[in-house]
Amino acid sequence: MQVWINSGERHFEWSECDKSYDGQEMTELIANILEILKKNSTYQSLPEVKGHYE
Repeated sequence: MQVWINSGERHFEWSECDKSYDGQEMTELIANILEILKKNSTYQSLPEVKGHYE
């Protein structure tokens, strides 16, 4: 995940399999961010995804 705050950029990496406290916190943070984005009208206006990526 890349985050831009006050003109500065930070990069974070972890795995959803990471069951440490920090790993669980990051996974929960991403879930919360996605829920907020899904409520956004721009996100809701996007076409449905066709196919998949591996």
